Amino acid sequence: MPTTGAIMITKGSSERVMIRWAILGAAVFLIAAVAVSPFALDSFRSGDDTDWQRRSVIGQTYGAISALVAALALGAIAVSVFFQWQEIQATKEFARRAIHNDLLKMAIEDPELRECCHIGSPNAAPSRQHLYCNLLFSFWETNYALGLLHHDEIEGVAGQMLSTRPGYDYWTSTREYRLTYVDSRQEQKFRLAFDKEYHRWSKQMSEASSHPSQTPGGI
Repeated sequence: MPTTGAIMITKGSSERVMIRWAILGAAVFLIAAVAVSPFALDSFRSGDDTDWQRRSVIGQTYGAISALVAALALGAIAVSVFFQWQEIQATKEFARRAIHNDLLKMAIEDPELRECCHIGSPNAAPSRQHLYCNLLFSFWETNYALGLLHHDEIEGVAGQMLSTRPGYDYWTSTREYRLTYVDSRQEQKFRLAFDKEYHRWSKQMSEASSHPSQTPGGI
C-alpha cells in the first residue's frame, strides 16, 4: 500500500507531466498550422490551376513566423527538460527522506535504538514524542519543497505542533541547528517561517504565564 508521501509525489509528478505535454502539444499545433497555411490560402483561389510560384511567395511571408514558432518549440522542449530534472531531484529527495523517516520509526519503536540518538540533548536519548515531532516536521518540510504545501499554510501546520508542549520543546531544542544547517532555499524559507510562528507562540506563553487564568489550552 503506497504511503501518503508517495501519493503526494506521484500527484505532483502527474501535474508536471500534464503541463509538459500541454506545452509540447501547443508547440506542435503551431508548427503544423504554419506549415499548412500556404496550402490553405491557396485553396481559396478560383480555378483549378496550381501556381507554385505564388505558393512560394506566400510561404516566404511565413518565414519569420516559422522561425518564431521553431523558437517556441525549442523553448517548450527546454521547459519539458527542466520539469523532468525537477521531478528527478524531487524523487531523489523523497527517497532520502523516506530512509531517514524509517530510521526514526525504528528508534520510536525500540528504546535500545533510541539510545543511539542524542537529538537536542547530549546526555539523554530523545523521547518518542520528540522523534514523532521530527517525523511531522520532515513531512511538512518535504511537502513544502515539492510544492504540495503553500507558504501561507505553514502557520497552520506550525501551530498544530507548537501549540503542544512536546512540539514546542522539540523546536526549542532543534531550532538552532536547523536554522544554521540548510540544504536548499526552500528548506530555509520553510524553517524561517516555522521559527516565526515559534516566536509568536513564545510570546503567547510569556503573556499566559503573567495571566495564568488565560493560559492557552495546548501549552
